[in-house]
Amino acid sequence: MKNIKKTAGNKFPLTLTAPKNVGHNITMDMTMDIIMSENFWVIKVLQHNNMHCIGCPLAPFHNVKDAAYEHGLDKYKLLKQLQITSVVKSD
Repeated sequence: MKNIKKTAGNKFPLTLTAPKNVGHNITMDMTMDIIMSENFWVIKVLQHNNMHCIGCPLAPFHNVKDAAYEHGLDKYKLLKQLQITSVVKSD
């Protein structure tokens, strides 16, 4: 099991635990709109990272890489957080 822990100013810690076989149904080139519509649990990850993708006019066009770049986030960490949340919450 791998843990990812991130805190926003020591408030509201977000800890995600992935099972050994993490499903990789979310990919780097998927648009944020598709990701949010297929699994609404990822919205918590986006909000935690101060990403307000819900209702954003660019959500249908920005993929994970673009969104991470625009918000100054590491694209691989964001992708892993989205994947872990998708698997954990869909069980």
